[in-house]
Amino acid sequence: TEEQIRQATTKTLADYGAVAEQYARGNMDHDVSQNIHAMLEPLQTSKEGPFDILDVCCASGRDLVAFKAMGHRPVGLDGV
Repeated sequence: TEEQIRQATTKTLADYGAVAEQYARGNMDHDVSQNIHAMLEPLQTSKEGPFDILDVCCASGRDLVAFKAMGHRPVGLDGV
């Protein structure tokens, strides 16, 4: 029902909000180059970049910064 969805959304946002700052601090400087390479490699075999990239659940935006530095056009979307 609509009320169940509202309750689930409220709980999810509260849970995320309780750890968001700690998560961001702990992940901002994490080396993501291996993950980014694994994601872009299949795309680069079929098309030259730069790519338009949608990062859903982007949290602190760490990967957005890396994609932008590589010349891509990232957009981040998060629930908070």
